[in-house]
Parts: sequence; C-alpha cells; structure tokens
Amino acid sequence: MEVARWNEAYQKVEAILDKMEKDAVFTQQHLMEIMYYFFSCFSYISAKNNRQHTYFPEYITFIQNPFTISTPKDIKNWIQKGMDYLSNTENENTSNKNFLIAQIHAFISKNIQQNVTLHSIAEHVYLHPVYLSRWYKKETGSSISSYIFQLRMKKAVTLLLTTNKKIADISQEVGYQKTQYFIRLFKEHFKMTPPKNIGNLKIV
Repeated sequence: MEVARWNEAYQKVEAILDKMEKDAVFTQQHLMEIMYYFFSCFSYISAKNNRQHTYFPEYITFIQNPFTISTPKDIKNWIQKGMDYLSNTENENTSNKNFLIAQIHAFISKNIQQNVTLHSIAEHVYLHPVYLSRWYKKETGSSISSYIFQLRMKKAVTLLLTTNKKIADISQEVGYQKTQYFIRLFKEHFKMTPPKNIGNLKIV
C-alpha cells in the first residue's frame, strides 16, 4: 500500500479474508486486530501525504463502534472503501502536480527572453520561492535554474539551425543581454562556439 499498488494489496487482503470466512476460522478479536492494523496503515499513508482519511462514512462508524465490523466481508468492504479513497486522492495529487509543473514551464517559455527568475515564477504560481525550489527539484529531479538554462540552449540551437539571425540577436531572444556571456555559456555547454559546426548539434 505504501507504494500505491492498491489492486495487488486488495487482492491479497481479499484472498486472506475469503479463506477466513470460508473456513470460519476467526473470532471477533481476530477481526478487530485486522481492522486496527489497516486503521494504522491508512492513518500513516494519509499523514505521509498530508491528507485526512476520515471522509468515507465507514471510517467514522468503526471509530464510534468497532463492533459494527463482525465478519470478514465487512472488513473487505471497509478496506476497499479506504483504498479507493487513498487511490483517488493520489490521482488527484498527481494531476495537481502535473498541472503546476505545466504552469511553471509555460511561464518560463513565455518569458524566456526576459530575466525570468525563481521569484517571478513563484509569484506567478502563488508559492514561496524557497518552497517552490525544493518542491520542483523533488518532483522533477532538476532545479528550475537548470530547466531555464536547458530551455535557452535548446531554443538557441533551434534558432541557429532554422534562421539566419545574428548571434547577438539570438542571444537577446533567449534571454542573455550580453552576447559574449551567451557565447561563453554556449561553448561550455556544447564544447563549441555557436557559429561553428552547428549542424552537428542535436536538440534534446
């Protein structure tokens, strides 16, 4: 469950509980121990993801009166609802993360000619710069500054390959006001100066 393999987790739970019910080898104490185990699991996973886990009604019912769970079938239903809730929450979180990353990338792309900064991006998405920086690195494995640099280099290569623009103009268009600084960064990154052998470069 901790790695969100919900279907596999539920299949194992279902197999165990079906066997318990079929063989009638359970007591109320067994059922309570199972319930409290899953209660702890749901609590841990929810806390780990900064989410509440008290939304499905059966959760509240169990807390108020644990003896409402009296058969393995009751437990299966309870666990299924809990897993469904956590799975849906995870999908929602993933969707929100993808949307935020898309917003960040769109803002950077739109403002690549300007001095786009962490603070300007953070202001655009209404987050604190330090939090945004850490969050983005955690979610993408790369820093925002690295993404901006890679995007600028990629755009520079595209312009060099597809236009007859001067290096100074390309430098301005990808956000570098000083042409010599752009040339130095380009050379450090691609191991060649912009005008030379540009056809050998690959845009990645």
